[in-house]
Amino acid sequence: VWLRGSATDADSNALRYHWRQISGATVNLDNADRAEAKFTAPRVSTETVYEFALTVTDNSGLSAEDRTRITVKPAANTDGESDDSS
Repeated sequence: VWLRGSATDADSNALRYHWRQISGATVNLDNADRAEAKFTAPRVSTETVYEFALTVTDNSGLSAEDRTRITVKPAANTDGESDDSS
């Protein structure tokens, strides 16, 4: 799953990006210090919501944060067998 963020600075200062996970079972965020980070969604048995925050900071120390939520759904049964165990 890709997390994509962007920002601009009125003074054209260099920007630092930092993604962090707020909620959901812990996942490993790759490239958490870039505008685009990614993680591998785990297998879930019920819909599971993961929340992430992106903080962008300029070299003057000014920062802004935004959050996003990702809903991971259970995988569809593709093996041709019924999930009905009765």
